Amino acid sequence: MQLLLALLLAGSGFGGDAAAPGATQGVTVHQQGRIGDVEVAVLDGSVDGVTAWLGENGFALPDTVAAELPAYVADGWTFTAVRLADGVEITGRMDPLRLDFPSETLVYPMRMSHAAGNDQMIHLFLIGDEAYRRTDTAASSQTTERPWVADPYEQGHTWSDPVLREMTGYDPTATYDPEEGPAMVTEFVVTAAPETITTDFVFEPDPGAAELVPTYTVTEVITLAGIPVGYLLVLGGVVVSALLVAAAAAFVIVRLTRPRARS
Repeated sequence: MQLLLALLLAGSGFGGDAAAPGATQGVTVHQQGRIGDVEVAVLDGSVDGVTAWLGENGFALPDTVAAELPAYVADGWTFTAVRLADGVEITGRMDPLRLDFPSETLVYPMRMSHAAGNDQMIHLFLIGDEAYRRTDTAASSQTTERPWVADPYEQGHTWSDPVLREMTGYDPTATYDPEEGPAMVTEFVVTAAPETITTDFVFEPDPGAAELVPTYTVTEVITLAGIPVGYLLVLGGVVVSALLVAAAAAFVIVRLTRPRARS
């Protein structure tokens, strides 16, 4: 089984010296190697050169995905191709790859998902000195939610994901300093139909964004002698009501049976 993930970088690597340029004309292979169960190659060049090299080296590139290459080549992007290593079969959950790259703008590559066969859900966490918002032209045709906009330290929140703990600077032994502490976290959940994915996701600071932290309702059943207290309260209310009704009835009977005073 061969796999190609549309991972694009403006300059990346996974360690080691850069490999010599590839033999295929019109393409430069910067790095190539294996990480765990996958083989990875970082390359750039012309559309024809990149396409030819991927085909010659066993990376599957559907025509619908190849159609999105020209825009990235024109913008000077570098491609990271990933496939399962020979003899490897997927038997469970695979560890994710972490890719870092410098960029003058805050961008998340998405245009290749225009070739997807079903709706895409993208879950992003943006970490910085302030909140962020989407500014790309495709945002208006997609559903974008921001479930979290806040400094996790100020909220006393600890992320369960170890990568988020690392990137937000979580240290349980450190003293939080608002001036030098972790940055604001803006969480994005985007749902997009393939035909709406015409640009990459682009983000800019949103200093006017109000803090937003999701809240949850927790219901706890309190029992007394094995009986939920709520039931006892309801039963007690019914008994009290019955006693009041009985008392009122007795009062009426007394008033009706009391003899009149003789003149």
